Parts: sequence; C-alpha cells; structure tokens
Amino acid sequence: MILAKKTNVRSKRKILLLLFFLLSTPSIASASWDNEGWKVTQESELTSYYCDEGIKFYREGAYEKAREAFKKALLIDSECEIAREYLRKLKVESLKLKVEEEFPLTAHRTVSGIATTVAHTKPLTQLREDKIEKEIKEIEKEIERMQVTSQRVAGCGLRKTGKDRKEETEGWMEYKSPLPVTCYPSFSISEKQKAVVEALNEFIEPVKISGEYRMGLGVYSGGEVEWKKADADLQEDSWRYLYGSQRFNTFDPVVYNRLKLDIEAPLSENWNLGMKLVIDPWSFVGKTQKFRVYNSDSSDYADIQLKYWSNLDTTILQTVRTHKGNVINVPEIKVEDGKIVSTSISAARSDELQKGWNDSFGTISDYKISREFKPIRNLWVEYKTDEWRMKVFPFGGQEEALTSDDPLGLSNHHIYWEPSPWLDYWEPGENYTTTGWEGGEWKKDWYAEDSEHQWLRRLRGINFAFGNEEYDEFSLETTVATPLGVWDDYSELNALLMALRAKYRLSEEWQLGTTQTGQFGYDEGSMDAWAWAGGLDLQYKPYQFEDTTIKAEIAHSKKEQNILTSAHKEEKSDNAYKIELSSKIPTLLPNYYYEDIPLDVNLSFTRIDKYFFSPLASYCYTRDDRPWGRYLSFFPRSPQDEVVRLGDSVDVNREVYGITLRSKLFDERIRPLFNYRNAHRVSDGKFIEAIYRGELEYDILENLRSKLMYIYDDRPDDSSGRSTSTDRAAAGLRYEFADWLAAETIYTHTNEYPSFPDDIYTYVNANPDPPYPYYNIYKGRIIYQPFSELTLTLDHTTNEFKFANRIADAYYYDELSYDGLEIKYEPTSRLTTRLVYRYSQVANLNQYVDNGDEDVERHHNFYGELNYRLDPDAELTLQYGDLGIYLHGGYIPFTHAVLDTQHLFRIFYTQRF
Repeated sequence: MILAKKTNVRSKRKILLLLFFLLSTPSIASASWDNEGWKVTQESELTSYYCDEGIKFYREGAYEKAREAFKKALLIDSECEIAREYLRKLKVESLKLKVEEEFPLTAHRTVSGIATTVAHTKPLTQLREDKIEKEIKEIEKEIERMQVTSQRVAGCGLRKTGKDRKEETEGWMEYKSPLPVTCYPSFSISEKQKAVVEALNEFIEPVKISGEYRMGLGVYSGGEVEWKKADADLQEDSWRYLYGSQRFNTFDPVVYNRLKLDIEAPLSENWNLGMKLVIDPWSFVGKTQKFRVYNSDSSDYADIQLKYWSNLDTTILQTVRTHKGNVINVPEIKVEDGKIVSTSISAARSDELQKGWNDSFGTISDYKISREFKPIRNLWVEYKTDEWRMKVFPFGGQEEALTSDDPLGLSNHHIYWEPSPWLDYWEPGENYTTTGWEGGEWKKDWYAEDSEHQWLRRLRGINFAFGNEEYDEFSLETTVATPLGVWDDYSELNALLMALRAKYRLSEEWQLGTTQTGQFGYDEGSMDAWAWAGGLDLQYKPYQFEDTTIKAEIAHSKKEQNILTSAHKEEKSDNAYKIELSSKIPTLLPNYYYEDIPLDVNLSFTRIDKYFFSPLASYCYTRDDRPWGRYLSFFPRSPQDEVVRLGDSVDVNREVYGITLRSKLFDERIRPLFNYRNAHRVSDGKFIEAIYRGELEYDILENLRSKLMYIYDDRPDDSSGRSTSTDRAAAGLRYEFADWLAAETIYTHTNEYPSFPDDIYTYVNANPDPPYPYYNIYKGRIIYQPFSELTLTLDHTTNEFKFANRIADAYYYDELSYDGLEIKYEPTSRLTTRLVYRYSQVANLNQYVDNGDEDVERHHNFYGELNYRLDPDAELTLQYGDLGIYLHGGYIPFTHAVLDTQHLFRIFYTQRF
C-alpha cells in the first residue's frame, strides 16, 4: 500500500509537470510533420523517416544505429542539413571517446595489488583539449571539401559527373555543389527548448517526450487576417474547378497552428506505452442534434445532422437522401457563436448517384453545434518477449492495420493516396418511397483528412504476433480492430475487422502461408453484413537459381449483406488465383562482352472471379498507371514512387497476364524497361485492355542524356465500332553545356486526353469523341546558374489541346500551355529564396459548357518564397501567392495549381523539440 501511494504521488507530480511544460511551451496550438530544417522535396517523407530514427537513436546514445540512419537519409537527399549536422555531432562524440581513451583525465595504477586513482596534471588536460580542437578543425575542413548534395535536375544546371552517374540509384542522382555547411550556434533556440525537454524527461523517466509545433498566419491584400484556414478537399480535382467560388484558382491556404506531442514510456524490459497528442484545427469537432426538414408541400422530408470542424469554422459537405430518395447536397455552412447561419437547402440531380430532382427544402438556421475536443491520435501499450508480442491500441491510425505479403494482398492492399480498407464503414440499405430499395454497401470516408493528407479516422483494436518470419520456421500475426469516425462517439460500433497471416517454412526453399480476413458491418448494434476471404499461398526459392522466387495463391471469399432486411438479403461467393515469377537473370550477352548484363524479370497471371470480394483489399486504384508516371520527365523519381508508378490491371472480374522487364546495360548507361498487361473479363471472356509500355534511358555522353517512351493502350471499340485505343510517344534530351548551363527538350505525340473534369460531370465533354485525334505537346527548359548560389530556370510548354488545365512541377509534369521563369537564390545553406512567374493560356471550360466558346484566356501568376533555417530543428518560411506548393517548396501532387496571382502573404514557423 505504501509503495502504491508513493507511485500515485509520483505519477501526479509527473502529470502536473507535463501540464506545466505544455502551458509554458510557446505557441502550443501548432506543429508540423516535416519541419526538420531541411527542404521538403518529393523524397522528404523517406528522408524524414530516417532522420527521425537517427535522432531517436542519438538521444538514446545508440550512436552506431544513429550514424547508419543518417547515412541512409543522405543517400536519398544529401542536401539534408539535419543528417549532416548530426553526423558531424556523431563524429565529434566519437572523437571525444577516442581522445578519452588516449588521454584519460584520470589514470589507474596498482600499488601493492590495490587499485588507486591518480589525477592527471594540467598539461595533460591541455593536451587533451588541443587534440579535440585540432581534430574538429580537420573535420570542418573535410566537410567543406566533401560538398555533395542531391540537386534536382529540374531545379539546377549542375553537371552530373561520370562517377556520380554510376552511383545513381533508382532515379536518385548525386550532383556537386559548393554550398557551405552551416555550423549553427551551439546554444540556439532549439537547444534551449531541448534543454527544458531533457530536464523534464530526466524527471519523469522512463517517460520520454518529444514533438514539434507549427505556427501559421495569412494576410490578404485587403487586410483580412487568417490564422486558421485549411482543408484538404480544396486540393482535390472536384466540382470546385467549375463551380467553386474561386474556380480554377481554388487552393488550400494551409494556414493553421499545430502542436504534436509524442510520449513514449518503456515501463520495463517487456512493457512499452506510447501516445501521440495533436492539437490542431482538426482536433476541434462538433455536430448538431438530428433535425428534420420538409419540402414546400411537406410531401417529402429528410433527417439531417450537421457535422463541424474548426479548420474552416464551417460544417462539412454532406449528401443526404430524403424519404422519397431525392438527393440533398448540404453545403458548407458558416458557424458563428456556436450556431449555424441561415442557409437555404435544396435537392437536385446528383451526377455521382445518377439520381435526384429539383426541389426546395427551405431555410435552416440557429442550430447549435455541440463541440468536442479530440487531441488523442495514437494510444497504445505493448508487451514484447523474444518469442511473441502483443499490442493494444485504443487509438491508432491506418498504420495499425495488418498488411499481408501474400501474392493477392488480401489484407490492406490499396494505393498510397487511398484510405486503407481497414477504415471503411458500413452504410445500411434503405427503401425509398419513390426510387425504391437501395442496398447497403461498404464506403470510404474520403473527406476525413487534414491538409497533410493524414487520414483522421482511427482504429481501435489489438495486434498479436508470434515468431520471426526471417528466422523461425513458423510465424503468425493477427489484428482485430474497429474503425472510429471523426464525429463518432467512442462507444459506437459500425464495423469490426480482423486479419490473420501465418507462414510455415517447410524447408530452406519452400514456404507455406495462409491469410484470413473478415469484416462485419452493424446497423444500430445489429449485424447487417459480413464478409470473409481466405487464401493459401506457396513460395519457392530454388537454391540453384539465385534471386528467383515463385509465388502462388488460391483464395475463396463469401459475403452476406442486408441481413436485417430478409427480402433484400444478398449472398455471394467466388474465387481468386495468382501465380508470379520474379527473377534476376545475371547474363544476357556472351562472355566476350566482359560484363554481366542483369535482367529483372517479373511474370504473373492473376484471375479474380466476378463475385470475389476481399473485405480488406482494394484493387480499383492499383490497376492503372499513375497519371504522372505516363509523362516523360528528367526529374528523378524516388524509390517509393517507382514501385507504384506502373499499374497491374488487376481487379475484380478480370483475368490478367503481365510481364515486366528491366535492365541496366553498359555500365548502367542504357536503362530499358518493358511492361505488358492483358486483361479480359472473367464473366464473359470479353477483352478489356492490353497495355504495351516501352521506355529507354540512354546516357549518350557524360553531359547528354536521352529518354524515349511509348505507351499503347489497346481497348475494345465502342458500340458504334469506333476505336477507343490511345497511345503516347515521347522523346526527350537533356544537354549540359557546362557546369552552369543545361537545357531540356521533350516532345510528346498522343491522343490521350485528361479525364478531369469530364469524368466528374456527364454533361461536360471537352474531350473529343473517338476515334481520338492526335495532338502534340512541346516542352523546353533552360537552367542557368551564373554562380553557385543563383539558379535561373526558363520553362516553356505548348499544348495543342486547349483545355489542358494543370500546371504542376517538373515531377508531375506540366501539360498546360505556359511560359515560366523561376529564380532560386541560396546564399547559404540556411537561407533559400525563390521567385516564380508563370504566364499561362487555357480555354475557359465554363464558357465552353455554357455556349461552346473555345477562346483561350491568358493568366499571370507570381509567387515568392523565403525559407530560413534558424537551426537544424527550427525553420521560418514566408510565402506570397500560391503555386500548388506546400511549405518549403514541397509540391502537393494532388492539387490544381492556381492560374492567377493570389494576393495572400503567409508566414510559418516550425520547431521540433
């Protein structure tokens, strides 16, 4: 009892001290996910991950692990100031230990068998300090000499050396740069805060606290000040482009404050506890009570519950069905003094649902928002032994979902930008009086994400794992969880999900595995749907063929839904199959070529029958190539993007044959790729598509690179016998005249047309009818670097298709007709400035829809940015305008860049502690 009381008192003290720390931390309501003090580029997520790992190991004193993590970060982005600064610190720490061994402050000697300690004299201490100072100077000189940074081809004119080109790895390239290394003050802003945090962590040990905060402010030219305006939906290709208040100038201001706290508590050798607290606009939510609205003659009604969050101080967009089956699209409604403002609502036909008719449902006003504060994003407790581990997570994100490695990917298979199937919710069926019965279905909550594209739905559940799949003969992992919506009460249960993955190593060559997944949907506490899918897979790695793997899986699924309405109950079951061969063939040419020619081969056959339903896997977005992956560009792609760049054509009710070949020939100067996929419908055997893709990268000279790409998308003719097939042929050259001057040119000939916005509105038909006519796209770029700190980039694109509407960066390549100038000035590695001007020409889609007018309109857009790194953990950013850019020059690939200058000045400060 005494021990328990002492522990309780100690816990109370720790909690009080933690609260004091939170209240004393400046700008408590802000933080950012990527403010490590280095530029957020396309590779920033992976770089950030390794830097986070390195900092964690550094703080724990695991210097070797920290060194490895920071080296990996530099391999991806060797411009990363965080990794370079910490590697310097690690070098100094290593040096101190070395000097301590050579010149210890105390020497031990034995007198008559008794160990005694004798203090060194002052000269030896001075010698020790001189040794450290000398070595540190040598380190500084060495770092000054080794300035190898990862610069983007699209953003600089620095010539890549032959040695650098050999070190190219998965599209990432090294370039020489004379930028100096920044030595930050030893007692900077971050150091002061770290000192406070370290003192706190020492007091509350074994609990450890770390985190980051972000402050943002926006000022419009008219004097309006914004401190909270951000919404990920403003970044999407949506109805706003045609009918939003800003139309083609729609953008996400991303102005908000955020505080993130990561709390870790290694309670013992086996027990660990962790929590993530986030205080930002998406932590403050609310909803009204349900209320009923009637149409003008009271013949129809709808029950509505408005949902609110703080990032826009409005309710969210909602689609509500009426008693008759009409469709009400509830707009964003402003909330003032805790109540909604007066708003008229009406019903209309929905292009998405292909239902609805015009009807008025009057005006709603004065409904009160009941607010809630939900700062907990993650909470977990874990128990580990050498043989097994168990993790309970009352709050968790989609990262807690079990991801299976079976060939079909039965658990958590989905594209990277899509919410995990583990976050899906069940929407029960409804019998409408006019439109009739509409069955229940599993849906995704596309709206619940913040401006950093972090999904806000939570998972609650338990994970159990036994054995190590790399070393043990048998391994097993299982997860049981239930999703929690942003506006759901914690006690609500809408869905229950479970998955199990088990593997048994039959021998060194053979492995047997099984994957079992299940999903249950509930309506007011009663089960209304369930689904199960299970597979058995086999893996073979023959001794005699190194780097060769054969995998095969057979799966069966069964589902029942609308169980509570027996007249509409559905039952279906079906099968799926996949076999895959992947191998590296070492030699392709005779030995007299004096080198092995590696060839990566992947062959696969996949069949998913018509009624097969995998409850925890989504195939519809992984079947197609990424749109940005079909454009030719000299911008290097990250390894993670390269993995998802090509689709696989696999989906339900499809039978697909696929082959992919990759190679690197002649000292990796020639890099070909070939991909072929052929898909037929399982139910009737009809042809769906055949994709032929060939790419060739050839370094003709050390300073001359070429790229060729051809994609042919063979599709069946339409009902009128017209060809719907498309192809795209592109060729490009990049020539580096000198270290300070480079030029690129790309020519594309295609009859592919952008799907947006034709795929959103059935009555919008800016694209021509088949057979699709060909058009050309001409692109040019000149990169001029008069001196190392200044880079000027001139861009030009002419697109013969006038309705092309996207400007993106060099990665998600610009298809809009425009001329651009970018001036980038980096006087030091701490300060970066950028000025961008773009003059674009595009046909007005609204006028075309209204009256068929195809006249081209001209737009001017100016953007300016200044980014100052106060130290490795603190950064200040100033921005004027918008260019489809997030903080620190990191592009958001999902957003439409605005066409006209946005008169908005933004300031952001980010700090990690």
